[in-house]
Amino acid sequence: MVGGPGASSLNFGELWHFFERELGCPLSVLDAQQLSSADFNKYNTIILPSGNYNGLGDAATHKLDAWITAGGKLIAIEAAVGFLSGKEGFGVTQFLTDVTANIALPYKASY
Repeated sequence: MVGGPGASSLNFGELWHFFERELGCPLSVLDAQQLSSADFNKYNTIILPSGNYNGLGDAATHKLDAWITAGGKLIAIEAAVGFLSGKEGFGVTQFLTDVTANIALPYKASY
């Protein structure tokens, strides 16, 4: 899971508690500032908590894209999805309206 500058400390703590305490699943923490130099081959899943990741830079986002293309799984939460929106390779776009959202995702579950 990514932590440090940019990551929401509240969302990070919430996710950490859920995985470590509730599920008993230990997490490794990657510092957001170290993403461009981190060895992603050690991980099969990376969690990007809500936050402002605009400071990551192109090197880190290209590296994440290459890792996903090679089979890695990225879980982006809340504002982290917005960070990926429109970036080449991630396939994430923002809906302009609720009507557009309903048209684009007809399989969307109703809760």
